Amino acid sequence: MSTQLKFRYTFKHKIFKKEVSLYHFTLEEIEKGALIQVLNSGMIENGYELISRDQYVGVKDINSKEIYERDNIKCLKLEPGRNYTSNSEVLFLNSRGAYVEIGDGITFLRELGEIEIIEKQRSFK
Repeated sequence: MSTQLKFRYTFKHKIFKKEVSLYHFTLEEIEKGALIQVLNSGMIENGYELISRDQYVGVKDINSKEIYERDNIKCLKLEPGRNYTSNSEVLFLNSRGAYVEIGDGITFLRELGEIEIIEKQRSFK
């Protein structure tokens, strides 16, 4: 069974930088016009701009929250002998799955054991 393609669209207000709106859509919903409806609802006219579109990587954290590209995660159960920091940014490199930056290299997200989202994305500046 393959994972359904899902995307998270992040809009930030151009003046009030801390005002951020997140929208989650499946590919099917996008194709049926859900994203167009959001855009036509006045998001752009009201000063918001699209700052990122991130794909769901097919993995949930220990709290059953979906993990998307560029989320920052915390590894709660580190394996002995693995030399890496516990906080990492999720990358999505290819169709084989999601990876995280680990020190000088990368590792497959599913190999990390227990993980938790600590930020939905990098901070918005």
